[in-house]
Amino acid sequence: MSTNKILRAIRSFREKYKRDPGFDSLERHSGISKSMVLAKFISLSDATQQAKASIKISGKIPKPLHLYAVELNPRVWTEKPGIRKKNPQFVGGVLPAGTVCLYVGYTRHPTPEDRVRKHLEGGQVSGRKIVTLYIRDRSRLVVEKHTTRGLVFRTKEDAEAQEGALARRLQKAGHAVYCDQLRQRRSKVARRLARSRRASR
Repeated sequence: MSTNKILRAIRSFREKYKRDPGFDSLERHSGISKSMVLAKFISLSDATQQAKASIKISGKIPKPLHLYAVELNPRVWTEKPGIRKKNPQFVGGVLPAGTVCLYVGYTRHPTPEDRVRKHLEGGQVSGRKIVTLYIRDRSRLVVEKHTTRGLVFRTKEDAEAQEGALARRLQKAGHAVYCDQLRQRRSKVARRLARSRRASR
């Protein structure tokens, strides 16, 4: 008996009867016995609290989140100022020849490849326009799969934190990266000019 099956049964009971189940009522409703619940949880109340916290209104267990990185066409650098603002390490906004432009994100799709396929297909579920418009063809996809390293996330907050960390690692490796978790920063030269302007006032 899986933990998710127990949580779904509790959620189903609560939606049907508008109250939390007892051991006997849960068994009559779903066939899950007290011993099965206690094998996964310390008490039924613990299972009920977890069901309330982790199951969406639809009654489904939230799917795990995966990180991925996908290559963008170099045209994105000259045509979209947002990526330049997020990568001030390139002095003067000049992208060295051969530099790879990447988009870093996370998804609830079963695999990062499934999400990339949606980007390529376009339409309402294609995601950010910057990816849909500038994603490289299938032969040039660069997908970073972190599931092989055990990095599967259950909450949006955890995924966003690691999304930003991955983007910064890729920046340090010499790539130009677009990621929602990267702040739009000015280069050191631009910051010095701004300070000198303020000082001269």
